[in-house]
Amino acid sequence: MNGLQIHIVRPGMQTLIQDTGRSGYRQHGITPGGAADFYSFHIANLLLGNSPDAAALEVTLGGLLLEALQDGVVAVAGTGAQVRVHGKVLKGQRRIQLHQGDQMEVVYSPAGARTYVAFAGGLDVPAVLGSRSTHTRSGLGPAPVHAGVTLQAKQPSPHLNTRVVVPAFPLPALLPIRVLRGPEWEEHHAFQQPFRVTAQSDRMGIRLEGPQVQLQRKAEMYSVAVMAGTVQLPAGGHPIILLSDAQTTGGYPRVYQVIQADLWKLGQVLPGQQIQFSEVDFEAAEKALIEQDRQLHTLARTLQFYR
Repeated sequence: MNGLQIHIVRPGMQTLIQDTGRSGYRQHGITPGGAADFYSFHIANLLLGNSPDAAALEVTLGGLLLEALQDGVVAVAGTGAQVRVHGKVLKGQRRIQLHQGDQMEVVYSPAGARTYVAFAGGLDVPAVLGSRSTHTRSGLGPAPVHAGVTLQAKQPSPHLNTRVVVPAFPLPALLPIRVLRGPEWEEHHAFQQPFRVTAQSDRMGIRLEGPQVQLQRKAEMYSVAVMAGTVQLPAGGHPIILLSDAQTTGGYPRVYQVIQADLWKLGQVLPGQQIQFSEVDFEAAEKALIEQDRQLHTLARTLQFYR
């Protein structure tokens, strides 16, 4: 029996196929990519009992409208996850039963930029360099989802309790982001002030505005290694936080590195969001990541109980 097939009626602002990314190719200038908010991405897959790297849809700013071509179950997750089925809005991270001909719309929410839609076994699309994630700038992976395309899940939908809802909490108005000192760090009072996310932000990076920061050292240098979470400081004095689709090298000072446990939050910020950097040490960063892994493990065991 084949997995659920869906027809894309409207792709919304931007809908991409994402998984955990392609690792092992940085030396060739290929960024790992993958889900911008990997925490919500994992929750969507956990809701269906999928493997952690199963490919799902990443919907930015809502607008996706899909139609089920047969009966099946999907899962949605994200800080502002909400969908509309038969005119009824369903909020929260949950499983949703779709019947043949049903249309489901991912609704925009001010509580988060991205919603993940998962399917049993993940989406059945070809892997490129070991990943099914889309990297728009290089053209690697599946093409961005467009109207008229048909997608299929790898496995038949399991029989699941669709009344299970995983709580989602919106980001605070002033979002604390924990960081480690970067290689070009300099003590600077301006970094203690909040910064605001600008509209010139995407999967490659988040541009911030706020107090102008000027380091003593030269603003541009020889290109050095960067990664998702690297906080760069261009000559203009306004920081950039690199995200999932960031380049592998850059020539701006690396003043901070966002800890792994807080990276997912950056995948959900919207223009106007205020960010406050909070410096921590390696021990605190490690403890935060262990706690995050513990939370996901606990959720996996709880959802298994409700299967």
